[in-house]
Order: sequence, then C-alpha cells, then structure tokens
Amino acid sequence: VASVRSKLGQLKTQAQEQPPVLRGDTGATVHLQPQAGGPLAESLQRCTDPADDVEHEFAIFITTANRVNAPLYLKDELDSLRKAGVAAKAITVFNVDRPGVHAKLEEWMETEDFARYPVRVISRDRLYPTPQEYLDESDPAKRKQMMQDFPFSIRPVEVNHHYFKEAMGDEPRRVYWRTKESADFVFAARSALYHYRAAKWLIFLEDDMLFTRRTGKLADLIKQARDESTGVTWLNPAVSKAVLMQRQYLESFTGYAALRYDFYPIDWLIDTFEDSLDTSTRRKRRVVSMFKHIGHVRSLNLRP
Repeated sequence: VASVRSKLGQLKTQAQEQPPVLRGDTGATVHLQPQAGGPLAESLQRCTDPADDVEHEFAIFITTANRVNAPLYLKDELDSLRKAGVAAKAITVFNVDRPGVHAKLEEWMETEDFARYPVRVISRDRLYPTPQEYLDESDPAKRKQMMQDFPFSIRPVEVNHHYFKEAMGDEPRRVYWRTKESADFVFAARSALYHYRAAKWLIFLEDDMLFTRRTGKLADLIKQARDESTGVTWLNPAVSKAVLMQRQYLESFTGYAALRYDFYPIDWLIDTFEDSLDTSTRRKRRVVSMFKHIGHVRSLNLRP
C-alpha cells in the first residue's frame, strides 16, 4: 500500500509539473512551456521581465515590424491605449524583426516619451533570411526550412478551402511575407500565453490599429464584449488585425496556426479556423468596432 501511495504521489507531482499544451485539430501536441534550447526558450531568457502572474482583466499583445518609408504607427496606437485606461503592464509588444531592422522602434524606446508609458517590449533575435536570400532559394522545401522557428516538428496539413488554391498562386515575395507574418503571430501568441498566464482574455493587435471609442474605458467595453462573446470578437469590422480571444480559443487557434503558418496570412488562418469548428460551436462573426486601421504602408513592402 505504501509503495502504491508513493507512486501515486510521484504521478501527481509529475502532472502538476507538466507544461500546458495546445492540441491542433490534427492531434498534434504543442508544449507552451519553452523546451530547453528551443528558440522560444531563448527568447524568454532574453526577456528581462518575469512571467506576469497578476490577474489582468485582459492582456494585449502587439506584433510590430519595420515599414519602409512609414511613420511608427505603434506610438499612436499605444497612446490611444493609454488614454483608454489600459495599464502599461497589461501590454506586450513583440518586435518581430531581427536586430537593427526596426530602427524607428529601437530609437523611440530610448526617449522620455516611451518612458512615460513603458510597455514591455520583446525583440526577436531570430535571424530570418533577408527577402533576397529567400528569393534566391528556388527549392520550396528549403524556403520553408529557412523560415521555420519552432521547437517542434511541423508537418503541412492539406486544407480543402478556396484560400488554398489562391495562395498556391502567390509569387515568392508574397509567400515570404505571409509565411513570416503567420510565424510571427504564433511566436507572439505563445509568448503572450506564457507571460500572461492568469489572463482569461487576450487581445491581438497589429501595430497600426488605433483605439477610437470615445465613450468609456477600454476595460469596460471589453467586459461588455466578452460577456456576449462565444470565444472571439473582432474589434475592427474590416480586418482581423484587432481580435479579442478567450484564452482557450487562442490556445486552440495557435496550435491550428502553427500547423499552417506557411499556407496563408494570419487573417485567412483565422477565417479557416472558424470554418473548421463544429457547426454546434460556430456563430455568426461578432464585431464590436473599437479600433481603426491607420496603416497606409504595408509590411509587405520589404527592403531587399
């Protein structure tokens, strides 16, 4: 009896120590906790801030990338969130460019303007190939390998969707852009889930979205939206660049996106994920307009 109790105690301890997992619709299991030596583990080690276990009403994660010949839209976006009453600690900005590329962000972080609203910024040291290096490689399999940045093996999954045929006609420059955009989202989402482990709701924003509601604080508006949500609410009527997601929804979608990051842009992936849900769980898309898209220059306009 004693040996059985001892064994049960060991199993209980192991279960408590197991990291949370994401399960995609193919049955693949993705560990949220960084694996030793993996790219995510290195990214989290480089971040000076510990994981945030404070229970925020919601948390926001923003991906930002350099835009050639464009202003730093992120400044206006963060200013709108500050005026909306969002605590700086509830926001994490993920710089998805390699060091030295997003110079406008790096310079702004040294200013007093940034110090007045010091959101957490995590820079991705992953050395992606340059667009030209990517274009010079003619083998599609090697191109995919150049872009992969996950500590787990990914196998492509066929998707029976009209997006798939459209994407197969993309020219290489667009393939590079959409592959990196979706891989960047997976990186940011997994990191946000780690850093905001107590947050039940998370908001994904791209770096060119402006909070525009003039009535009420963002927290109050989000509370109303989430009470009526079935797991996801679009915060912009036109694009999937501002999305409120329940934690479980984001976990599931991140696993789904990780298996298809080289198929589509991230907004198409959200659409196909919604289409893949059981009819019993699918709902008409809920939109609460809170953010305006202000970016006139796309990150697709890459430097060579």
